[in-house]
Amino acid sequence: LDEARGTVVRVDPDSRTVYIDLGSADNVQPQLTFSVFGRGPGGKAESEPKASIEVISVVGEKLSLARVTRVAKPAFARVGIDPADDAYWITDPSQFHKARKPIISGDLLFNPLWNPKERVRVVLAGFFDLDGDNQDDLDTFRRILTERGTIIDGYLDPTQDYKLRGKMDYQTDFLIVGGVPVIQGPGQPGVPPEVARAGAGAAGDAVVALQEQALQKGIRIVNLKAFLARMGFSALRVPRVENQPAGNGGR
Repeated sequence: LDEARGTVVRVDPDSRTVYIDLGSADNVQPQLTFSVFGRGPGGKAESEPKASIEVISVVGEKLSLARVTRVAKPAFARVGIDPADDAYWITDPSQFHKARKPIISGDLLFNPLWNPKERVRVVLAGFFDLDGDNQDDLDTFRRILTERGTIIDGYLDPTQDYKLRGKMDYQTDFLIVGGVPVIQGPGQPGVPPEVARAGAGAAGDAVVALQEQALQKGIRIVNLKAFLARMGFSALRVPRVENQPAGNGGR
């Protein structure tokens, strides 16, 4: 989650579009999203994102044009609000000028699902409500990930009593967890396994068991909302997939 993928190289005067140092040589495609972080001491990323962007055209081997999709509210207006929550952001372009920390050249770009050198591998576990309608959007999420080049090693199938379709092995980069607490592991925030299991229910038990396997294998466990925020992806813009089969994510 903490590896920068690129940088901002130029910002248009209206602050609604930016150029980034990634292009055709990096297999960049339109609709690729990033979260934008300023640089702190030592050139490292600051602790909170300042904006999200989406690529709209690939200009050259190492250059793409992206539009700004949202910017962080001023610090005083988002105290105690997590970047994974909509209340953290300004989404109306006409109000972007209210941001106190505009995007500048040299800002860092993050998207844990995209790597110009190799495809990222994930396993999915839990209830994936992407748009706040209390419906499981697992098929939609699988489709989104597949379209962005992510390899889905496996997922818990709600139509098969939450059995694992595919497999999780040492090549898996992330276990993405939706709908239940992320359990505690070395260097990872979360809750103890017994606490998570106590309120999980039958489906949740399968998720907690998979998390325990991930900890044993050293696979990073990530909460869905935090993962989407780090991608620079807005849940309000998740496309709906009606009556369409998802891509073949399991192996």
